[in-house]
Amino acid sequence: MRPVLIILGRRKRAGGLKPGERQFTVSGIFLVTPDRQHNLLVAEHGFPAEQHRLRIPVDLAHPGWVVKHRRPVILANTDDDTDFKQILKTSRMGSALYAPVSWRGELLGVLVTASQARHTYGQPDLDVMIAFAHVAAAVHMAHGGPEFLRTIA
Repeated sequence: MRPVLIILGRRKRAGGLKPGERQFTVSGIFLVTPDRQHNLLVAEHGFPAEQHRLRIPVDLAHPGWVVKHRRPVILANTDDDTDFKQILKTSRMGSALYAPVSWRGELLGVLVTASQARHTYGQPDLDVMIAFAHVAAAVHMAHGGPEFLRTIA
């Protein structure tokens, strides 16, 4: 998921950080487990080691909303969203993108990227993120993703 980190957002945006914060970005894919009960974090970048293979309820927070509605979400400023829930253990993120990862009508999971600075992401970033999600779905399927998921879930 490193390309997501390199291409998306305005990471050097001035004014998007609160005192004591520093700009950094995380990304990954939450795959819906075969029993459809959890979102399981894979291909993560920037998450702390203790959150490797993080498992959250399938309906939790914005990843859960994307699973339910199968639509992307952009949070330019998470402070303005009363439904935002912190998933990253180390700190609250200020701006985030979520895109459904689907294959032939089946929702596989949610591609996510988030940065600590508010207003890091805009609509052009979400458009690119959606394209990344399509590529992620194709790569997942081409490389035996469903079997991989069964072995780790």
